[in-house]
Amino acid sequence: MFHKIAKILGNRKSSSKPVNRSTCHGDNGYSIRLPGDTDTCKQFVRTHGASEVTSVAAAGSSMCLSGAKNGELAVSKHTTGDIIQKWSGHAKEVTKVGCGGQNHDLYASASRDKTVCIWRCSSDSTDGPQCRYSGHELVVTGVALSPCGSQMFSGSRDNTVRLWDVARGQCIRMTALAQNLVTHVCWGRAAGSWLVAQSSEDKTIRLWDARSLHVAITTAPKQQIQTCCDLSGTDDRLCMSASNGFGGSGCEATLWDLRSGARPLHEFIGHFETVNGCCFILSPTQLMAATCSSDSTIRLWNCDTGVPLATLSIPASGPLSSIVAADCSSSLYVSSFFAGIQVVSVQQNITGAIGLQRVTTF
Repeated sequence: MFHKIAKILGNRKSSSKPVNRSTCHGDNGYSIRLPGDTDTCKQFVRTHGASEVTSVAAAGSSMCLSGAKNGELAVSKHTTGDIIQKWSGHAKEVTKVGCGGQNHDLYASASRDKTVCIWRCSSDSTDGPQCRYSGHELVVTGVALSPCGSQMFSGSRDNTVRLWDVARGQCIRMTALAQNLVTHVCWGRAAGSWLVAQSSEDKTIRLWDARSLHVAITTAPKQQIQTCCDLSGTDDRLCMSASNGFGGSGCEATLWDLRSGARPLHEFIGHFETVNGCCFILSPTQLMAATCSSDSTIRLWNCDTGVPLATLSIPASGPLSSIVAADCSSSLYVSSFFAGIQVVSVQQNITGAIGLQRVTTF
């Protein structure tokens, strides 16, 4: 039976509540049920009701920030399903969400209403944001807060990226590049990081120097639109991006080595539809990556070898729209169109084999 990988991540405290032993899927497409597994995934009231969940972010211990197609933004506790706070300040779909600040208590959202907003949980909070940032001329498709929360980076289909001073609510710098239709942005999580990764419909990944808002690195173009990206976190030496696709054409994630001018290290191939989300997972024994796709599956990869480690299908979920590692590192938040938000546990059995298990849905 699998044991939580958290036990090998410094003996962190794990929940004693029953969890689901969801079916693992091998790359041959057949289901493999582990001995002793039961279907007891905890199901809470969905945070956003019947609305499609478009983006998730880790918001501190056991907390998940989520945005939805109906314009809602919410902070929920995944262990109980409790909604800590919900806002409805956007006029259109929330496209991306992000967290920042020392305690991950500063929340950012990007929307089809062409604005970016900053939010904080408060007992006397209204439906409105703490600050609304205007300036983009088309849908805002990427937002990321600096690790300290003092600055914010946004990108749009208007071919621009903007750097904002959070406290003053002002745009510090703006850069426009031809054909740079932004699909996602990610600020490096290393202490004092100035590196921001950005994926684009022009099939490249750009690494921006947030101090000057100049492009530091541009990858070679892929064959497909790049839908999202992530940085490896502890040292920002690796970048991962994911590709659009259909029927297994495209549908891959690419691992880039930033120490050598963004040289491709591995292609993670196995999804059959567009890969909408990707993230790194750190452990003492290996660096792993997780991807989610419109094919309703989550896949786990070994970053050192490029080999697949595990696959999990989410029943009746429709497209999986984003994925992020929770703060405990042994769990993943996954957003979906038709099945709300999923909490998936990364586990390891006594032989060292890695698996994925659906724990909670809310």
